[in-house]
Amino acid sequence: MSFIEQEIIELHHLHILMSVKSAQKLESGQREEKINLKLDFLETFQEGLKAYRKRQWKKGLSKFKECQKAAPEDLVYQMYLERCENFITQSPPKNWNGVYEFQEK
Repeated sequence: MSFIEQEIIELHHLHILMSVKSAQKLESGQREEKINLKLDFLETFQEGLKAYRKRQWKKGLSKFKECQKAAPEDLVYQMYLERCENFITQSPPKNWNGVYEFQEK
């Protein structure tokens, strides 16, 4: 596993933990279900990120849509969906390094 792949996994796990923290008011079974759902889509999320970083916007969009169907309230999936949609119509420069630059404050 490459360093970047490991970082993606760690970020996704952090995202899962943050989601659990924000979902503390849920019943125990609901929390476990939410965690398991995110883990079920970890590979799909990773594929979406790889496509995103390779400028394969439509493929990334497809993968993030799969994730969002499972967890529509997840803001990370929504963020990457919006970025892919934006880049489909307005690609970043050829020397883009994978970092998203906000256009508004």
